[in-house]
Amino acid sequence: MNFIIQRIVDFKLAILAGYNTILAHAKAIKAMRNVRSDIRIGTILNLTPVYGRSDSKDDVQATRIANALNITSFMDAMVKGTFDPFMVNLLKEHGLLPETNAKDLEIIRENTMKFLGVNYYQPRRVQAPSKKLEGLATMPEDFYEAYAWPERRMNPYRGWEIYPEAIKDIANLITTQYDNMPWYVSENGMGVADEARFKDEDGMIQDAYRVEFVEEHLQYLSEAIAGGANCFGYHMWTFVDSSVMAQWLPEPLRILRRRP
Repeated sequence: MNFIIQRIVDFKLAILAGYNTILAHAKAIKAMRNVRSDIRIGTILNLTPVYGRSDSKDDVQATRIANALNITSFMDAMVKGTFDPFMVNLLKEHGLLPETNAKDLEIIRENTMKFLGVNYYQPRRVQAPSKKLEGLATMPEDFYEAYAWPERRMNPYRGWEIYPEAIKDIANLITTQYDNMPWYVSENGMGVADEARFKDEDGMIQDAYRVEFVEEHLQYLSEAIAGGANCFGYHMWTFVDSSVMAQWLPEPLRILRRRP
């Protein structure tokens, strides 16, 4: 199933879409608070922690840019009501900064969220680009490239690295940079293909690999909470896979197998 209407690959338009999403979110909060001033509104973001290949100057810069484009871009705006100056200057330098106006920026500043849902599946590992950028950036890869950590542990069915430690790093990020705001894990899980091969004589799928995955993530989350993280929940993706999702996710992530 194809959910993309038009396959447009345009870095500048993607940044504009992100800005419009932030503005729309702030306007929605404003509208709802006009109806009920005490309402607590949050959002769900894919927080994929960024890890650099090394401490070299170029890798550190690549990591900083990846973090700005993928994390602080939304988090700063939606939690603090401001935009990361480093990111703003970077986008301006490359002609990628969306046009804004004082009224919209005021709406974003005054209508921030009160709690956060975090989707986490895998880390993002980056390194400096192999080719030096000449001229203006046209894609994120002009700023950083993906890096395959030699010690990575992979889920081969989805091609995702398994790195439960990142849950604790996410908690530390929220605690130290976003006033330890209330948050919960809204999505976390693993997909494995052809799970019928693990079915026992009673028809139960013996997915010890998934149990281990969850236990590891919960262990690091527990350590974060013990250290003061304001996390109030953990949700797996997902309880049961729908027939629609199954059409484009061949590796089930559910913990309950549907029977026709």
